[in-house]
Amino acid sequence: MSTGLESFANPAYIGVLYPFAGSEVIMLVVGVALWVIWHIWEIGFEAREHDKAIRRAREAGIK
Repeated sequence: MSTGLESFANPAYIGVLYPFAGSEVIMLVVGVALWVIWHIWEIGFEAREHDKAIRRAREAGIK
């Protein structure tokens, strides 16, 4: 398997070697936004689960 590049090739001639070059900032913003949204959703989900557990405990007579 070959990359088509000879060893010690001129880096200016090679160019980028990975897909979506130039979109790193956009991907970072999208990733951080999804991370924040996931945390907000997870906090709400855990709060609802906690409230259910407290309600079940009170119904069972546990303080």
